Amino acid sequence: VRALRARLVSWDARLKPRAGERWRLLLTLAPPRARLNPGSPDMERILFHDRIHALGTVVNSSFNQRLDDGHRPLNAVRERIALRIHEQVADREAAALIAALAVGVTGAMSHEQWRVFNATGTTHLVAISGLHVTLFAVVAFAAARALWTAVLYRIVPWKRETFAAAVGFIAAVLYATLAGLSVPTQRTLIMLGVWLLVRSMARASAPFHSLALALLAVLLLDPFAPLAAGFWLSFGAMVAIVLVTSGRFIRRPVLVEALVVQAVVSLALVPLTLASFGSASLIGPLANLLAVPAMSWV
Repeated sequence: VRALRARLVSWDARLKPRAGERWRLLLTLAPPRARLNPGSPDMERILFHDRIHALGTVVNSSFNQRLDDGHRPLNAVRERIALRIHEQVADREAAALIAALAVGVTGAMSHEQWRVFNATGTTHLVAISGLHVTLFAVVAFAAARALWTAVLYRIVPWKRETFAAAVGFIAAVLYATLAGLSVPTQRTLIMLGVWLLVRSMARASAPFHSLALALLAVLLLDPFAPLAAGFWLSFGAMVAIVLVTSGRFIRRPVLVEALVVQAVVSLALVPLTLASFGSASLIGPLANLLAVPAMSWV
């Protein structure tokens, strides 16, 4: 029996399912059809990418009943973390932003927040992507190196760099998994793993080799990934970064390098952004010059 994935709507206020629970529900189902309007998302493509086989409405009935709460424990953990954040943070918009950055749960973000992020071209800072996963891995890598130097060198048989690389990569995998393993996080994990493997073998590797392996692995994991805008934006940004930072023997000053990379990535993503969303932020490059380092530091 093949599992059927449906996106449901309920008008019954008493029906409050939580992530990970299993329910028995009385439904009315319909094919995943949607209107296609100029300037609006192609909902049928999105439903196809998400493997949604039907759209449904829950019918109010005594038949509706929760069966158990032991299904999909990872989703349940993500929801519990998000709920805990909302309980502890009084500011609703701040809590929504923290939950988005912590576990990738963006359902509580307000329309005004999304409007501001879209207008300033900083939406990528909210959706957990390669930037967040890489920074998390770097912090874990540095902490592991310090811990090995202070204490663990007497206990752990591995060399310091090998131990730190393993800890950093495991931390990145756990964070990306907790965030839902989107296409950008998958790409980051694969490229990070390939880079660490090549580094541990002390071999030279062309930057595009890691990117090509990441592209191949993502397509093997999800052949429908190119239907999502994040696929093109993620790999498009990486191609621009690799082109502008590789093939030179002399490195630019850090500030100059950051400005050049930001400018090239912004220009490279304009056509992809226009094709995916029908608009692009003119102030985005300038806003990102301030927002990216600020968000990275936080």
